[in-house]
Amino acid sequence: MSDFDFSHFATPVVRSKSNDLMTFLDRLDRDSAMQRRVDYLAQGVSNRLSTVKMTAPTINGKSTNPFVLAAFAQAKGLTAAFELDMRLAAAKEFSSLETALGRVVEDVVPQVYGWEKVETEGHSPLSEIDCAKLVGDTIKLSALKSGPACVNDTMVHQIGTAIASHCMTWANHWNVPNVEFTVGMNYSTAKNSNKKDWHAIRLAEMQLSGQAGVRIVQSCVQSGVRVSSRALAVPEFKAVVNGINLRVSTRQGIGLWDYIAAPLTDAYLEICAGLVLGAIPNAAASGDFNQLTTRNLSDVLRLPAAKLVKTNSVLSPAHLEWFFLFARHFVDELKE
Repeated sequence: MSDFDFSHFATPVVRSKSNDLMTFLDRLDRDSAMQRRVDYLAQGVSNRLSTVKMTAPTINGKSTNPFVLAAFAQAKGLTAAFELDMRLAAAKEFSSLETALGRVVEDVVPQVYGWEKVETEGHSPLSEIDCAKLVGDTIKLSALKSGPACVNDTMVHQIGTAIASHCMTWANHWNVPNVEFTVGMNYSTAKNSNKKDWHAIRLAEMQLSGQAGVRIVQSCVQSGVRVSSRALAVPEFKAVVNGINLRVSTRQGIGLWDYIAAPLTDAYLEICAGLVLGAIPNAAASGDFNQLTTRNLSDVLRLPAAKLVKTNSVLSPAHLEWFFLFARHFVDELKE
């Protein structure tokens, strides 16, 4: 059992209704500035995806699990070994794209909302920063992570130590008195996070609290919670480090992109629209949902099914299935 209470960390549950998405599409029809952002996202996604190389995976009988293969063969009624080929190839290609696509996001999305990509060599004071935006006397910095379970213990140490060791360097580099650093998940929600992102900021706070000239103003660990005997995990801490105001947080999905795009709202839906138009410009309707074998996918696709007659100047009716499918990855619940 965890030593910390994450009930507040993952509250509230992120919900959306299909009508909320349709309202966004109506706005997209009328808002030329939003259309331009979606166009930039689509073009950037299209251009950047064209550089991603997908090589055929090596399946040589050494990199797969024989027990899993046996179970899969029985479950799917496979009788010949060659029948595994397409299934294994697709699975391995899909998993190999996780890291590559994280870099695609870094290269395309933040720039649409006024952030700059931070290019630096590894093991430097700036190497844990992916993008930055100077707002008045505050430098906003973000480390973008591919998904809710991608941060591991090694990353926790690297991120936490970088914050504690280099926050003064960051302030001096941009010549500002205020530093904001966010560990961001490109999609999903706090509920689905493996909480390693929070452990990274907790480690940063712990390391800073032992330094001279540091005062923790607000901790990411709060004791004495009424509903639990465990310390409450809060997704940010604030400190004053030798006169520099430091704010460190973790944000997931909608929360991350609202932060990146502020003061704009619904950035995650703009991103979803950009992904559809950039990657699947010639979308086609799925047809018979009863033939779907992936659990719950039919429920996601049925949400826009009744609205496919809608005419939209930006997204075609066939695009809506993809749009709803992408948007589903940013919420805990998506309902009619």
